[in-house]
Amino acid sequence: DSSNPVTENCSCISNLYLHDIAPDRVVSIGEVLWDIFPEDTRLGGAPLNFAVHARKLGHPVYLVSALGNDELGRQAAEQIAALDLDTTFLQTGVSCPTGTATVNLDAEASSSFMIHRPAAYDAMPFSDSDLRRLKERHPSWVYFGTLFGATRPGRAVMNRVLDGLDETVKFYDVNLRP
Repeated sequence: DSSNPVTENCSCISNLYLHDIAPDRVVSIGEVLWDIFPEDTRLGGAPLNFAVHARKLGHPVYLVSALGNDELGRQAAEQIAALDLDTTFLQTGVSCPTGTATVNLDAEASSSFMIHRPAAYDAMPFSDSDLRRLKERHPSWVYFGTLFGATRPGRAVMNRVLDGLDETVKFYDVNLRP
């Protein structure tokens, strides 16, 4: 469309439509946690948020994380199931509590987070069988962030998945906070 300034000089884009592209299979690995605000509690964690948005764009998504054997874990599992994400690799009943982060807001509504550890995602088991089943799904790319790999057990699982999915594109979401 020559009236569109984004595509007017790029004929390859003008005939490209999202429905013509096969959706990529995505692995999103890392924390699922509850953000606890002064007046509200919301399910989140960067890998879950990313997974939800990728799914909304039509990509099949495999969420690799863990939830505790507690009420927050049960609520999270219920909400995640309603989001049309593949939860085959969402471990439940892990001995640590479901992840939480206390969110503090200052007078300008800027936020700071206190992340409570250890959390279920820190104790997530991931077996050879899990890796084999994940590879059988032929993901095109894998998303991971900084929080999950900040502990030795999380880093070990993350590296195992990244090494095992050696032909996938890796997307590293740097999330640095003061």
